Amino acid sequence: SQVAGQKTKTCKDDSGKTFKVGKSYSSRCDVFTCTKVGKKYKFITSFNSTHCCKHDKNTYQEGDMFNSTKLNYTCSTRQLKCVNVSDFTKPAKVVEIYHHGVCCSYRHKARLENEYFDEFYNNTLLDRY
Repeated sequence: SQVAGQKTKTCKDDSGKTFKVGKSYSSRCDVFTCTKVGKKYKFITSFNSTHCCKHDKNTYQEGDMFNSTKLNYTCSTRQLKCVNVSDFTKPAKVVEIYHHGVCCSYRHKARLENEYFDEFYNNTLLDRY
């Protein structure tokens, strides 16, 4: 736990490093800022919104991909990704990323390698397995 030094007007992190009032450090998506609260000095925790996203009560760092969903009857998947905005000058946001798989598709439905389907080429029916 973070400790505050009353006489020195500083806060100490878990590793023993001291921080003056107003100075802060980050750990994943949390920012710990040394603050005077009454007569004591302690770290106040805030969310690092320029480098992290919140989604469905979970926290993700910039670059994290999550919530992968396979789209029905296709080889495509949809994932969510936490991305930075304006070179970290604005809050990060969650965007949708689509991955189109490499599998055979017939009438826009996914088919496995060994599934039979009919294919027409130059008006001729081709048998494919």
